[in-house]
Order: sequence, then C-alpha cells, then structure tokens
Amino acid sequence: MSMRPALALALILLLPSRAASQTGEGPYGNTYTITTLAPGVHTLTWTPQPGSFAIGNSTFLVGDRDVVVIDTGISRGAGEAILGGLRKVTDKPVSMVINTHWHGDHNFGNQVFRAAFPSARFVAHPATRDGIITGESDYRDANRPKTLARIQELKAKSARTEDETRELSRAEMQVEAWQGDYVLPDVLVDRHLTIVQDARMIELLHLGHANTKGDLVIHLPAERLVIDGDMAITPMQFAFFSSPREWIATLDRLAALDAATFVPGHGPVQRSPQFIRDLQTMLRSVVEQVDAVLKAGLDLDALKQQVKVTVPPGSVYATASQRALDVLFRIPAVESAFKEKS
Repeated sequence: MSMRPALALALILLLPSRAASQTGEGPYGNTYTITTLAPGVHTLTWTPQPGSFAIGNSTFLVGDRDVVVIDTGISRGAGEAILGGLRKVTDKPVSMVINTHWHGDHNFGNQVFRAAFPSARFVAHPATRDGIITGESDYRDANRPKTLARIQELKAKSARTEDETRELSRAEMQVEAWQGDYVLPDVLVDRHLTIVQDARMIELLHLGHANTKGDLVIHLPAERLVIDGDMAITPMQFAFFSSPREWIATLDRLAALDAATFVPGHGPVQRSPQFIRDLQTMLRSVVEQVDAVLKAGLDLDALKQQVKVTVPPGSVYATASQRALDVLFRIPAVESAFKEKS
C-alpha cells in the first residue's frame, strides 16, 4: 500500500492567491507561495513542476510565543523549504506539528522539525500513526533496494527510451524523498481535541473515514477557517485506499462546520464549500454505479471499464485533465468502493 503512483502523477498547477505575501523554492524545482489568511494564520501552497511529486500544503498558526505547524511535506528537502518559509513569517519556535493523515507527502518533513525543535509535540489520529508505519515506512524499507537496483540498471543503459528516462527521474526523486526517517506522532487524537493558543481556539476533529481512516480536520472557529488535509483537495481529488461510502457522509460534517475559508491539502485555498459538494456528487455517482454493476455480477476489471465520472458543470474539478480524473480519482475510487463491498 503506497501513495507513490499518485505522487508521481499529480502534475497539478496550483493557482497562487492574490493575497500572497512570500514566495520560495523547494525540491524537484517546485515553488511555493505563502498567503496570510487571517491574523497569525499563514498557508504555504505549492506550484509543482510537471513530472515532479506532489507536496502537501502546510499551514502556520503563529501565536504570541509559539507556532503550530500543520503538515510538513514529502521529504527532508521539502521540510527544509517549509521551515525556511516559516522563517520568512516568524522566528518563534514551533511547539506542535499536526499531521492531517498518513500519506508521506504530508509528514515526511517531520524529521526537519524534530531536529529544529526537539521539544515539539507531533499530533495525529491513531490510524495515521499506523498508516505511517505500514503504508510508508514498511513500504520504503521493502522497496528502496529494488528502486536503487533499478536506477543502476537504467543508468547502465547506453541509450534509454523516453519512458525509461522518465522512470529514472521518478526513481531518483523517490530515493531522495526517502532520505532520513519518519517521525511518528506522540499525541494521538481519536475524535476531538481543542488546543488553546493564546486567544485562538484550535479544534482537531476526526469527522469520519474519508480519504483515509485517520483524516484530521483543523477548525479555527473564530476565523471561520478549516484545514482539511486531503479530505477535499483541488483541482483533482486523490482517492487511493479511500472509503467512498463513508466519505460522502463525512463531507457533510465538513461542510456543516460553516467555514468561510478552506485550506485543502493540495491546490489553492477555497472560499466556498461548493468544491466539497461537487466532490460528494462525484463520489456518490461512483458508489451508485459500482453497486449497480456488482449486482450484475461483474468483476473489478469490468467496473473500471464501465464506471464513469462526470464533473459537475462549473466545478473547480473541471479544470483537471481527463487523465488526472481517471488516474487520481475515478479508478482508485472504483477500486476502493469495490474493496468496501468485498
């Protein structure tokens, strides 16, 4: 179980906000933009280079004496870039890092923040801790030797095809992303935790299974702001290893928080919950079609061929390519909905 195919294929261009205050560079040629969303609330969003891995967005909650960081990127290099971005905003120490879910593009930069701030606490859902171990760390340990061997094999070729050249580039990025080690959360939030940072209330909520079984939503009630990780992202949703049937209901709870600003795990900040409703529509369509085809006795291969997804007119998801829709959302959502029934 791994997010590697998603990371390699998430070639999404993020649109920088007009309120951008800082910019910078990160690994693989990617650049970032830091936007101030409210007093002391800054989000760092990435504009990835075509062909590079996706890096999760980060958010900084700056208080009078400390900083709470939400998500730390895909690698040591990404974590260093994110820490550099934070230093453009404030020199206050980080007291807490919150990981929204287990996918490595949101937490492998933890190692940088552990080294810089040894007393910082790392917070996540219990399923996120388990996922980091089994879905990321174990996967890396099992596949790094094979990846290194494949790199040597490809480099030894006197001539490479275009596909082999792209494969070599992705493999080298993967090995770079695996440098260092994972930092596991030491504070686990099962359902709800409220953190008080000076006058700011920070609510950590597990609203139910969605993109993963351990998605945490960070809700700032006074700012009417929600940071939702990969529960709802733009311009195309990832659906690998997800829980489509429960996800639909979980999105109802997300929309019910009555936020005016949504910070997704990838893509630009959203100012309306419409993207959540559009995602629900797409998920509901997948589930209904999967259930209908299963009743007809067809198998998973048939499901992948027959289930179609139509993006709601005018949706932010309409800006993604058909290839992105198929590879990142439709096929993995079909696989996940099938697995839920098997």
